[in-house]
Amino acid sequence: MKYTLKYSTLIVCLLSLFLFIQCEEDDSAKDWGVVKVYMPQASILDGGVTNNYPVPLENNPLTQNYKLDTISNTLDITLGVYRSALKALEAYSVDVIVRPDTVAHLIETEEIKKAVLLPADVYSLPESVSVVDGQRETSFSLQIDVQKLTDNYPELGGMKLVLAVGITNPSKYELNQSLSTTIIIIDSREFMPAAPIQNYVAGGDMSEESMQYWQWTSETQVWGYSDDLPEGGAGSCMAWFDENTPEMGQVIFHEVKLEEGKQYQLSGKVKIPDGASGIWFDLNLTDVNPEENGWEQEGDFIGLWSGEPVSSINGDIRDVGNIGWGTWGDGRTNALNGVFTATSSTMYVYLKCGMCCGGTFNGSVLVDEIKLTEFE
Repeated sequence: MKYTLKYSTLIVCLLSLFLFIQCEEDDSAKDWGVVKVYMPQASILDGGVTNNYPVPLENNPLTQNYKLDTISNTLDITLGVYRSALKALEAYSVDVIVRPDTVAHLIETEEIKKAVLLPADVYSLPESVSVVDGQRETSFSLQIDVQKLTDNYPELGGMKLVLAVGITNPSKYELNQSLSTTIIIIDSREFMPAAPIQNYVAGGDMSEESMQYWQWTSETQVWGYSDDLPEGGAGSCMAWFDENTPEMGQVIFHEVKLEEGKQYQLSGKVKIPDGASGIWFDLNLTDVNPEENGWEQEGDFIGLWSGEPVSSINGDIRDVGNIGWGTWGDGRTNALNGVFTATSSTMYVYLKCGMCCGGTFNGSVLVDEIKLTEFE
């Protein structure tokens, strides 16, 4: 009786194990999950929170998501489609589209800093992609003509080039709508030269041809030219003032269009004759029209003043300057390193030079390379 009970118990255990294994085999053979089609790149960065897809993804060969062909100078960025769930793998296709409105919103809201839309004439995409029977996924590429991008859009160097690529109209199955668009964010610094630095001062080289861009507040202005350049100058420069110039200040100025609230850096090269005394030279960015305000200074500026005879005043005004007059302090403090904030969309670059109290310039002041650039 004892052995019969043990034998019966063993049979029950074996039968239970068989049923469990059979159940597991039956479950694995079932179709599980909801079938959805999506772009895996939309979730690769943060699980689909932003759909952002940086290129490069990381500076790591194991995660490289592009191929740069240095012979054809093309950049191929890896994209793809994927089908979820364990159901039978049947063929399907999707159309490929771009969504410029999505990028426009990201630029407007500044969700991506320094973002611009990737120009349409520098890239190509397939119109559709297909996945064959028995396959779950396939890949395709966004191809960019880097040479054309660099030649035609050099100003985009340093920017984030953004394109929203989406899939739509699946021939079979449903889209996972939340992952049907990938926001490709290309760091242009990795693939093209830095953008040329824009000088907002037209005619900042102060050559004879540049005179057309400047205005002045006095008919007694003396504007000549010299091949004797300030340190760091190039070509020819403006030779300003002489012994016949009246005392007090005179101004030449240049209107510039800027982005209000943005910071800009102002610089210029100047050479003051040795022995000059009782003189000043100022360089300023202001929203006050000099035609309305004359020579009087407004706001912070970079400049120099000397009541005693000077020597070796030759170079970048930010380095050789010593005062700021607009706020009665040190110009290198008031306009630190020539950095100003645009207080209006219309601003004026002032150059003011003058003397008083029997002062003399002892010759002409040489001015060259006036530059106003965006401050990073």
